[in-house]
Amino acid sequence: MYLIQELFDWIAARTLLAPGVDLHCGYMPVETEGAVSVLLEQPGDPQQPTLRHNVGRYRFQVLTLGPTGSDFWAAYDRARIIFAVTNDVAGAVLGDGTYENEWYAEVMRAVSQPYYLGGDERFRHEISFDILLRARTAALMA
Repeated sequence: MYLIQELFDWIAARTLLAPGVDLHCGYMPVETEGAVSVLLEQPGDPQQPTLRHNVGRYRFQVLTLGPTGSDFWAAYDRARIIFAVTNDVAGAVLGDGTYENEWYAEVMRAVSQPYYLGGDERFRHEISFDILLRARTAALMA
């Protein structure tokens, strides 16, 4: 399975956010009135090698939108929940436990605290932060 999906499932299991309702993977839902968080894949850093010593370096963005016409804190609190479970994590196993679908996260760290991006066209507050992940598949560990 793809690393973004495994990370998404790992976050969903550690928060009270419902996948497909409160938390989405890879896309922003077109129509939503409530608060929503999205996990997006980011391109790699061109200054770092893609694969070094069988360890891949990956970057993901968490984008959180508050409900339509909401206050800032509705979006910020949701971003802080995801930040709390993804910052300074070492040794996490992402996947369903099968050899082919398992990732070992050596280090997972947020680049910064959740920060304010502004509002969108529907007056929803946008909060974001990036996650850096150094991981390898079970196949690369052998």
